[in-house]
Amino acid sequence: PEEIDAYELGLRSDLAGGLMRLNVTAYWQEWTNRQLRTVRPDGLRFVANAGDAETQGVEVDLSWQASEDLMLSASVGTIDGEWTAIDPLMAGNILIDSEPHRMPDLSYALGLLYTYELTNGFGLTSSLNYGWTDDQYTSSLETRTIPIEAHGLMNARIKLTSGQQTWWVALYCTNCLDEDYIVTGGDFTGRTPNQARVGDRGREGYRWEEIGRPQEWGIEFGLDF
Repeated sequence: PEEIDAYELGLRSDLAGGLMRLNVTAYWQEWTNRQLRTVRPDGLRFVANAGDAETQGVEVDLSWQASEDLMLSASVGTIDGEWTAIDPLMAGNILIDSEPHRMPDLSYALGLLYTYELTNGFGLTSSLNYGWTDDQYTSSLETRTIPIEAHGLMNARIKLTSGQQTWWVALYCTNCLDEDYIVTGGDFTGRTPNQARVGDRGREGYRWEEIGRPQEWGIEFGLDF
């Protein structure tokens, strides 16, 4: 069975008369018989014991009520890790001292929330959020993984609420900068990430990628009874 020993040291504080909140967390985790979900070239999915691993990181969250109408937020996280022992069945697929998958060295997010009261009790709420994620890999298996390049995503939303709060309408945008990015994927050509190429016909097997959603705009409308 999979086991994990986890240790955490944190700070929770309210500053500036309660207008600012700062949370800091440092953690260390030791995995024994860490399990991975993987898939064979024929599409069969299964769970296997991969080996032992260690991960450590720091997370910082900051929020600030800058004014009666404006709330600002920011967060940053760092993470690092490595495989310390490999299960014999995974030998050659996972490299000792290699980094586990889905482990970006750095990620951060910035947020803005603005609320404004209009005439006749109408209210306006707008938000803008940006998140950045560093390079990472889709799998810990050396011959299955593909890289996910670093990318940032921006989302925005503005919402108008009626004076009696009986209805509302909102305009929103996701991936506003129309960033191209990969969500997940896998490689079954037998090549390593530095060798594999999308559409490579020179080897047996295949490589697939799930692309993130492009820039999208939308309008929402709601009634509250």
